[in-house]
Amino acid sequence: MAGFEIIVRPVVFPDIRPQATRSLPPEDDPEKGKCTIGGSGGGLIGVSYSSSMSASRASQKEKKREVDEARVYQQEDNGAINQDNFVDIQVAKKIYMESKERTAGGSSEPVAGNKNAVPAGGETKVTTKYNYIPVRPTANIEIMKEGQWIKVEG
Repeated sequence: MAGFEIIVRPVVFPDIRPQATRSLPPEDDPEKGKCTIGGSGGGLIGVSYSSSMSASRASQKEKKREVDEARVYQQEDNGAINQDNFVDIQVAKKIYMESKERTAGGSSEPVAGNKNAVPAGGETKVTTKYNYIPVRPTANIEIMKEGQWIKVEG
């Protein structure tokens, strides 16, 4: 018998390496696709800035007040009044406040050098009266003294 014949076939593996990159030829116009930023020549940009602030304060001062003196007793949740525990308070009925206001020019004669300007006036005292609801007696509030005037010094 004939001997075994060994048939060897070559195995072809696919190429596992990536393909080489293709180099493209340069574009026809090298200026194509470029951006140009332009403008006028350099110059001074002037920005004006202005600021103004003003403040005023009403400087009222208390001159006198009319008060009532009252005694407030402790009242329990069930309505019982504890006469041993109390607080004496002063409740304002009227308060007089005094402030200064600027007045218009005092004379009609113009200021020297300016015929339209009128000299500044002075200040006058203005008294304002504030009225409040007086305290009323209830089960736990007793009025001790009414209509007392308190003057504020300074």
